[in-house]
Parts: sequence; structure tokens; C-alpha cells
Amino acid sequence: MYSMSLISGYICDKCVTKNIMSIANIRRTANSIGMVLPSLILIGFGFVSSTPIAVTTLVLCLGLHSGVHVGFHINHIDLSPNFAGPIMALSHMFANLTSLLVPVLVSFIVKNDVTNQSRWRLVFIVIALFQILTNIIFVVFVKGKVQPWNFHEDEEMEKDDDKLVLDKTNKIVTKEVRNSTEKEQ
Repeated sequence: MYSMSLISGYICDKCVTKNIMSIANIRRTANSIGMVLPSLILIGFGFVSSTPIAVTTLVLCLGLHSGVHVGFHINHIDLSPNFAGPIMALSHMFANLTSLLVPVLVSFIVKNDVTNQSRWRLVFIVIALFQILTNIIFVVFVKGKVQPWNFHEDEEMEKDDDKLVLDKTNKIVTKEVRNSTEKEQ
């Protein structure tokens, strides 16, 4: 997963710098690769009976799942560099709270028959469908630009000691350039 995260990050950076795709479309594509493909592999995993094939499918599943790091994980910074930390904390809190439901789901479906492969298949299908659903929600609502609520009031900007800021077109400029363009408008 670590290696695949580096590779997917490099590919996505190249797509941005060469203007092949917009940031929002890169986030959509990477997140879909990281959620939908592993979901399909997870469903297939439920039908595998060979140990080497099972290990291979899980490794492939986790390797492809690294696409979410270039998808929704980094999108917090796209939306609001000033508030990325709190936004990331909230989204990860909800993600981790839903993961607490997995043992409940497994105990409800598998019950005491942990060797029953058809029951485990159902668990993997439910988890895969949940991943696909959440990916669809992300793909529909993703934004790749800094949102207006990211910016502080002008008085707060003048008190800020940082030399570089983001303008409303999502470009990094010096504070003096931003102030002069705002006065011209």
C-alpha cells in the first residue's frame, strides 16, 4: 500500500502539472480506483478457496485501496487549506465510527459458524456495496477548488504573519499581490 500510494501520488501530480485532468476529476478517478476496484476484488475474495490466491487478492485489494490517499484523503486540503485539519478529523471520526459496526455486522451474519464461506461472502458483499455507495457520494459531490468559507475576513488576513496566501482562483500569491488586486476590483 505504501508503494502504491507513492506511485499513485506521482501519477496524479503529473496529470495536474501537464493539465491532463482537473483536480476534481483526479480525485474522482483515484478515489474510484481506490474504492470500487478493491470492492470488486473483495467480492471475488469470498469465492476463493486457494490460500495463495486469497493472499494475492488481499494484497491487490489493499494496493489498489491506496487510491483513496490521492482521492478523498487529500481533498480536505483542496477544499480548505486553513481548516483541513478539523475537516479531516471530523471525516475520519465518522469513518472510524462506521468501522466499529463491522464486528457487529460479522457477528450478526456469521454468528457461530465461522467456517461457513457463504456467510463470509455475504459480509464481504455488504462491505463492498457500502464502499461503492460512499464512493458514488464522493464522486457526485467532490470539489477540487478552495471553497469561499476557507478565507478569513480581511482584518484577520492583515494580522496574519504568513507571506503567502491563496487567492480565490486557488493560486498561491504574496499577501501584497492579493491586497492590491482586491483594491483594484
